[in-house]
Order: sequence, then structure tokens, then C-alpha cells
Amino acid sequence: MIEPVPGPVDAIGAAQESLGQALGLARAGEDRGLAAMVRDNGERLVRLIQGTLRLTRTHAQDNDAFAQPISELVLTLQTMSDLLGTLNLVVVEDLVYLNDIRIRMDGESSTLGADLRRHGVGGVSFNQPLDAAAWRTLVALVGGPPATPKPRPALQQRLIAEGLAHIELLGVFRFQTANETGRDPLGVAARAVAVLESSCDNLSHDRLPNPLPVRRLVAEILGSGSTTLDSGDSAASPYATHSYRVTQLALLIGAGVGLPDADMQDLGVAAMFHDVGYSGHEGATRTHPGYPPPFERHSTAGARLLLRQHGFHEAKIRRALCAVDHHLDFDDVGGTPSLFGRIVRIAEDFDNLVRPGGGALSPAIALGQMQVGACTRYDPTLFQLFVNAVGRYPPGTKLELADGTQVVVTSFARTPETWAQPTGLVIRGVHGVSRAGVKLDLARGAVVKRVVPD
Repeated sequence: MIEPVPGPVDAIGAAQESLGQALGLARAGEDRGLAAMVRDNGERLVRLIQGTLRLTRTHAQDNDAFAQPISELVLTLQTMSDLLGTLNLVVVEDLVYLNDIRIRMDGESSTLGADLRRHGVGGVSFNQPLDAAAWRTLVALVGGPPATPKPRPALQQRLIAEGLAHIELLGVFRFQTANETGRDPLGVAARAVAVLESSCDNLSHDRLPNPLPVRRLVAEILGSGSTTLDSGDSAASPYATHSYRVTQLALLIGAGVGLPDADMQDLGVAAMFHDVGYSGHEGATRTHPGYPPPFERHSTAGARLLLRQHGFHEAKIRRALCAVDHHLDFDDVGGTPSLFGRIVRIAEDFDNLVRPGGGALSPAIALGQMQVGACTRYDPTLFQLFVNAVGRYPPGTKLELADGTQVVVTSFARTPETWAQPTGLVIRGVHGVSRAGVKLDLARGAVVKRVVPD
């Protein structure tokens, strides 16, 4: 077993050589003009929507007062669609975003969030422009009374019934405040797998990728303080559960590298989307249910799906490269894969070895098997950081202690000193004493006898 190695990793960030000139152009601000147009037209779009919603409180839908703002909404959305394709309009605690770009309201508070939250809605995706009749229908439904007890699904069904299935309603988002602690990791996991399943479904219907809700959840994951490998909703699809666990593991490696906050969010989104190629149609032959489907070209198909997002920016290129590279070996004859691709390769292989639908190995045994691939399949520095982070006995490992007690490990490595001494829960006591569920810190004198095979 590889022992943990202290100290920083030099020049890891410089390893993004495969981004080349493309990232140079992105950093130089190739999209500044586009971003300015998005902000100007986005502010106009938000103000027009807010204005028409206010009119619904005082005027009937056939009133001529709606004619001018509806006409302007048609033109503004058409202009924005020509620029960006699908528009993802999201309100987070009264901050408005359009396709990841903050829309500033010149010091005024946006009322759009309050109007949407009445229906349990946090954002709207416009997958195509709307004509005047569609705008009138949308405004009437959003301005009307919310349904109970599930207002957002009810409103989505009303839109579908009105022939507006191309309008997608998003859930309510929130930011974690700087001084907020103690977020429930399992709650974050459940929300993450739900968003992943929704994103997969949207892409399977040829809608453009929307990274904003995924980025919000990555920020929650980073702030949740989770010290174990959370699986989220047990009823979630294997695809969503696997993608979420790979994201957790990838973020552990990113933290070991010392990536800054913005890059950690980029890494998390890339990891969430790494298997998005399974959502596509090209080359897919789904001969049986389950995950993964027999789809050999999912890496390149995933990159093509992610590149359909309009605009040009570094995070988009990183996501696409990660999708392409996440099955490549470190010593690939075509050159060293991208940093995010190398990180996700390690995280995904580990989860594939331990998850029930994959190898179903004990995490400690899986880690030992992966060790032989350092320097060939895996970047040796990144793999060492992974070992340092998960510990000698990663979460999920079953151990028998010297006194016969059996525990299941629940924590990653906490400190270098306790790298081989995680915390766990007792699953079997000794001498007829039932201690199931009792938390045990192995750093307090416990001696590990052996790893119990699964």
C-alpha cells in the first residue's frame, strides 16, 4: 500500500497543456462583447417579464395594455436565442443569472424571484423563442394562483398541455452563506442526484446542457463538510448515484492538488457531466437496462453534447476535455490527458470497482488493485493524493479488529497521523454483546486484524 506523502504538488496546474491556444483565447476575453450583450438584453428581458407579471394583477389577459410589452418580449427573446440558443434564466435569492452571467438591475431588487417561487420555481429554460400567444399563456399561468400541493409539476403540466413543452421549469436554488455550517451532506447528495437525473433526461431530449444548477450543487457539496462517501437517494438511478460519488472523489483529489475555489467548482461540474455521453443517441445500443449501457463512444459523444452549450469559456472547454479524456491512460500514446480527465479517471475507476453494480470489491482491496496502475493508467502524483485523501481503509471498508469486533469505515483520512485509523460504525460486537451502530474511532487504541471481504 502506498503511504501518504506530505507537501505541496508542484506545477500541477500547469499540466493543462492540451487546452493550448483555446484557453489562451478564453482568458484573453474573447467573449467580453457577447457577455455585455447578454447583460444588456438580459436586463431588458427580466424587466419586461416582471412588468407583464405586474399587469396580470390589475388587467385582464385580453387588455391592450399587454400588447406592447408582449411584442417587446417576443423580439428580445428572439435576439437572445440567436445569441445563445437555449436560455437558462435563474433567480438565486433575488440575484438573476442568464446562462451563468449575472444580470444586474442597476441597484433595483428583482421581483422575478418572488413571482416564480410562488410556484416552487427557481428558473426557466427557454429552449426556443416564443410568439406573442405563447408569451401571453406563460405570463397568465405564472401570474395566476399556484396549484397545491406540488405547484411546479402542476405548472409544468399546464405548459405542456398548452403546447409549451419546450419551456422547462427549474427548481428553487439557494446559495450557502459564508458563515453557514452543518449542512446535511445526505440532503445535498439527494438534491445532487435529482439534478443529475433531470440533466440526463433533458439531454436525452436534445436540449442544451445547463451547467448552472449543477454548479450551485457543487458549491453546496464543497460547503457541506462531508467526511464520507455519501450516496444520496437510494432510489436514484445508478447513473446519477455513480456520477455523484465520482464527483465527491474527484473533489477530494482537487483539494489535495490545492485548486482554487473557482477551479474546484469547474472540476465538480466536469465530474458531474463526465458520463453525459450516455444521454446521447449516436452509437447507443441499449440492449438491456442498467448502467452503464453498451456504448463505446460515450466519451466523444459527451464532449459533443457539452460543446453544444453556446458561448466560449474555459469551464466549457474543461468539461468537454474531461468527457473525452476520462477513460484515457496517463501514458496514452496520444499524449497526457487533461488534468480534469486524469482526476476523474481515478475517481471513476475506484467507484466502478466498489459499487454493487460494478466490481463490488472492498474499497481497501480496490485501492490496492489500482495501485499497480500508478504511472501507467493513473497519474502517479494524483493517485498518491487520492490515497492520502481516502486513507488506508476508504469509506465502506469492513474491518475486523483484534478483539473480533467488526466495523464498517465511515470517514476519509482525517489527518496524516490517523491515515490508517478512520472512524467507523460497529456492525458486529463480540462475546454476545450487541454494539451495532456504535461509532468507533480507531485512533483510540483499536487494532485492525484484517479487511473483511464483501
